[in-house]
Amino acid sequence: MRDKRSEQRRQSEFGALVGHDRVHMLFVEDDDPPMYPELDGDGHATRRVVLDGDGDGLSAELDGDWPFNPPFDLYDPDLTRMRIDADHCAAIWEKAGGNAAH
Repeated sequence: MRDKRSEQRRQSEFGALVGHDRVHMLFVEDDDPPMYPELDGDGHATRRVVLDGDGDGLSAELDGDWPFNPPFDLYDPDLTRMRIDADHCAAIWEKAGGNAAH
């Protein structure tokens, strides 16, 4: 883990997400539906939308409980490539039936 962190520190995007009140992300895995989490300044997801195959979404507001909502590492430079605009995330959230103002 120490070697991985040392390698991350050499990348210009290291820590780029740290210090923001909210960070909006888009995660796309091979066979999983797209997930749009909103992260707080500690890296915990505060809300999340998951789109199904029809483009409909399931929204959820989340709390910071560790076992169910572990924090994302906001220092990880790989996460910067998954960051999206807050307005884009709000539109997805609204479409899924959530409250866009957060």
